[in-house]
Amino acid sequence: MKTLGRKTNGTNGLTGWRAGALAAILVVITVSTSQAQTSQSAIDYFNRGSSWLAKGDLRRAISDYDTALAFDPELLAAYLSRAVAHERLGEMAEALADYDRALAIDPKQVEAYIFRGVARCSAADLEGAIADFTQALAIRPRHAKAYVNRCFARFLKKDFDGAQQDCTRAIEIEPRLVGAWNNLGLVHKERGELGEAFDHFSRAIRLDPRNARPWGNRGVVRWLRGEYDEAIKDCTKAVELAPDLAEVWINRGMVRTESGDLEGALADFQRAIEISPNNAESLNYRGVARFRKGDVDGAIADYTRAIEIEPALALAWRNRGVARWQKGDRDGALGDAGKAIELDPGLADAWLCRALALEANGELSRALADCDQAIALNPRLASAYLVRGALKLRQGKKQEAEQDLKAYTTLAEGPRAHLGREPHTK
Repeated sequence: MKTLGRKTNGTNGLTGWRAGALAAILVVITVSTSQAQTSQSAIDYFNRGSSWLAKGDLRRAISDYDTALAFDPELLAAYLSRAVAHERLGEMAEALADYDRALAIDPKQVEAYIFRGVARCSAADLEGAIADFTQALAIRPRHAKAYVNRCFARFLKKDFDGAQQDCTRAIEIEPRLVGAWNNLGLVHKERGELGEAFDHFSRAIRLDPRNARPWGNRGVVRWLRGEYDEAIKDCTKAVELAPDLAEVWINRGMVRTESGDLEGALADFQRAIEISPNNAESLNYRGVARFRKGDVDGAIADYTRAIEIEPALALAWRNRGVARWQKGDRDGALGDAGKAIELDPGLADAWLCRALALEANGELSRALADCDQAIALNPRLASAYLVRGALKLRQGKKQEAEQDLKAYTTLAEGPRAHLGREPHTK
């Protein structure tokens, strides 16, 4: 059984507009605070911090924002900007605290709700994120980007109908909004409607050919359709457009993994980790490539680190369970698979992983029940039929075993159907 990468999940990668929105907020706030006789020292440190932020020197930016706030504890712009810097460093608790302070100063600041909602998405607090986007819409009902972000949060919660409604509403308000078309593509892709997904990602590309995300997402769709060369081209285009965006390296790495280019995949995941060292997904994906390459200990190390960073990442638990099973650690595999199921009961591969661990412990009936559940969740998971067929053969159910093995052969011959999972998309 192969370890697998993560399904569509992760942080909201659809908020590149925030830089412009932040700039607009800062202009307004700087003018208003100047009129309120905010100390010149606070403004000077704030402006220098914003310069460091623009250059990517986040620690210096935070230091200057700290000083600005020491001079003027009510400087809303400094809280928002410092929050953005913390967020880029992966310091989500600090970022959220600053967004809270900003909203305490101005409870009607729409963009602050959206920024905090995006941060909550990154911290896997989807209910909180949806609440923030909803509050932003209560203040400004025609804010298309608030709909786009709420769409993405609902998408992560697997509320595909709600996500589609939000994207559709965003497009009605702002028909050329790239993020809305991109998100709508994600919804259709997750439903298996690859033709519609391809069309929506292509529409997003036509609207903004310089936006990396729809290129990467269309590459994933092409991969799922078996168009491997074209998938690599689209993913490479995304890398060329946004080389500092971890997710584009992850997408190409996953396609390369499934295409058998493990060295190329490892290089892509390494670059993603260099860009975002605390990104659990990057580590999970590198673990997948290491496992495929035969480096099981390295894979376990990556999965363990991913779990330390994001304990709710069910796929890392499942993947580590598979790796532990490979090393003969039955108890470890059983515990990890059980945790994955607890976190995500709909994860078919986790049930299959636990079935393998149970089979190794001689618990054939329980293993068979877990195989049944895996197949019920994902009828195209070929390896589940293989394992169930072997279990039935051991029970003397030859005819049923042959049926399962035939199903396995049929599914395994389809394009990537036996993998039972998709690469990362945003």
